Amino acid sequence: MTKDEQALIEPSLDGRVLRSQRSREAIINSAYEFMDSEGLIPTAQAVADKAGVTIRTLFRHFPEMDLLYREMHKLTYERYSKEYDKGDRSGSLEERVLSAVHTFTMAYSKQRSVFLVTKSMLRNSVFLQGNYSRVQKALSKRLLEWMPELSELPTEVHDGVDALLSFEFWHRLHVIQGVSKKRTINIINRLVLEYLAEDSFN
Repeated sequence: MTKDEQALIEPSLDGRVLRSQRSREAIINSAYEFMDSEGLIPTAQAVADKAGVTIRTLFRHFPEMDLLYREMHKLTYERYSKEYDKGDRSGSLEERVLSAVHTFTMAYSKQRSVFLVTKSMLRNSVFLQGNYSRVQKALSKRLLEWMPELSELPTEVHDGVDALLSFEFWHRLHVIQGVSKKRTINIINRLVLEYLAEDSFN
C-alpha cells in the first residue's frame, strides 16, 4: 500500500472512531438526563431516540443495560461525590453534627431524582443493587469525618445516626411530609444530638 493510499484510509478510520465515541457519550448523557433531570427510568428505545442513534447502535455499545447503568453512575459519582466534601469537620460536637446534617441534606436535595430512580431500578439490576449498597456504606463511613466519636460508641449508635442522616429519612420529612428545608435540618440535627447524648446508652 502506498503512502497516499494509507493517508486516504486513516482519516476514514479516525472519523469512524470519533463518531463511535460521540455516539457512546450521547447515549450515556441521554440516559443520565432521564434519571437526573426528568426523574424517569430510561428505556433503551427512549435513550436511543434522545441520543439521536438507532437502537442497534445503542446495543452495539451496551449489549446489556447494566453496562449502561454502570456508566450512568460513574457520571453520577463524578458530578455529585464532591457534595459530601463540603462542610466543616472542626469545632464542638454540636457544630460538627449540624455541619454534617447540612452537608448531607443539601446533597440529597441535589441528588433526589438520582436516588429515587436508582431505587426503583434496583430489582432489575444486579449492578445497581451492589452499587447502591456500596454507596450507602461509603456514606455511613463518611459520618466519622464529622463524628469520630461514633467509632467509640456501640454499633447501634452509628446505625441509628446513619438512619437519621439517610436519604430515606430526609425524603420522608422534606418531600412526603412537606417539612421546609430549614425545619428538616433542624429536626434531623436535634434527633442526632439526642441520640448521641451520653445518657441514652447508660
